[in-house]
Amino acid sequence: MKPVFFLTAATWLFPAAVARFVTRETTSSGCHFTLKSLGRFAGLVSQLADGPFRLNASAPTANFYLDASGGITDSRGFGCIVRDPPTTQILCGQGNLPATGFSIDASKSLLYHGSGAFWACPGTDTEYNVYVNPDFNQSKCFAIALTASGCGTLPAASSCLPATTVWETQTQTVTQGTTLTVTVAVTSPATTCCSDGFPPPDRRSSGSHAEAAQAKRDLSRRAPGDLNRAWMGIRDAALVNTEARRRWVEMNEIRVYDLVQGESAAFATAEYFGCTVFTIHGPGKIVVGHMAQNNGERCALASPDLTERILIERISRVVGVVDRQLWVGGQAVTPECSQLYVVITGSERDNDGTGVPTLKEWFVTGGVPPENIRYIYYGFRNPTAENGDPVAMVPVNGRSLFQFNSFGDALGAQVSIYLSHEEPRLYVDYDGEWGVSTVTWADSDATTTG
Repeated sequence: MKPVFFLTAATWLFPAAVARFVTRETTSSGCHFTLKSLGRFAGLVSQLADGPFRLNASAPTANFYLDASGGITDSRGFGCIVRDPPTTQILCGQGNLPATGFSIDASKSLLYHGSGAFWACPGTDTEYNVYVNPDFNQSKCFAIALTASGCGTLPAASSCLPATTVWETQTQTVTQGTTLTVTVAVTSPATTCCSDGFPPPDRRSSGSHAEAAQAKRDLSRRAPGDLNRAWMGIRDAALVNTEARRRWVEMNEIRVYDLVQGESAAFATAEYFGCTVFTIHGPGKIVVGHMAQNNGERCALASPDLTERILIERISRVVGVVDRQLWVGGQAVTPECSQLYVVITGSERDNDGTGVPTLKEWFVTGGVPPENIRYIYYGFRNPTAENGDPVAMVPVNGRSLFQFNSFGDALGAQVSIYLSHEEPRLYVDYDGEWGVSTVTWADSDATTTG
């Protein structure tokens, strides 16, 4: 019998909760904090009288307040904004409505729409202003990360009920350089966390249901070039910040991430041009794996034997199948409450004789419903045909983004999976208690189901 390996130290979808208590100064709706830059330039963030964030200035250390909607105000109560591109400078001013999208993760990194990448550009010969993504021909800018003191994650507790899913599938077609068939599965509301390992509902509140619905529509579809910029932001942050490196998945790595209501986050893999990338997503957790080819030009998905000996063996160190049940980190997933979704992309066709059916069947054996699995073929070292104009789409080829956007309280959250395309391959909407509301797949001619 084939041995199954587990990383018992890993904490994922189904082990007992491990709560991290972080000292914090907080109110029921937000918290106060100061900022420090890391990377090429390390120092406390101060603020000029007219509002810009400043590094290496003689001004006092700045104090800020993060509210539940992801907006920041300074000690004067002035809202902090991000200027429109190409500048994207961060500054606070009287009468400003705070820009939303900021959050502070468990490692105390400041994030903007899930990315921990920021930039410092000269304001004087010795001082630097802070930017999100500057693009105004300033050659002396460099990447930094920002860490906060004062705010942190809430301790976890758990109360879980099984979910009941009713699949009501509709099909529509969207066009964005290519035609993708979008299938929406509506799931009955339920309190779903599948085991004591899932985070509890986070009771932070912000905005309205109408605002959240619009935000979800806006966030799921990215403007041309936005995926590329977001991917580079995570990559650049990983180069200068050890904590940010945890959101970056290199080749032959499998990483497991907690998703916390009230704290948006984003993750990405290194570029892939022949490797196999997969993600397993469930309420409150996501696994991202980036598996290399076997030897030279040959993909591990080229045959069932290679898939079993290389891919499944490696994946089994974190995710295993025993007695037709999926195990993660040494803990069993109970199928009746495991809202699991698997997306795989690789450079082999989903045909008899390749290892693709073998890998999909392995997940099905573990209890993942076949309709919750997608495989996306991409051309080895080439843009996928579905990406349309190769010249326009080359920068996206081989790049991935796994985005978690939280809207607070009953407004819920959304997980979006991007793989070599600015249209999300999958996005799942949740209520504030991790009940699934909608599941939307963007399929193409290169996509097959489980």
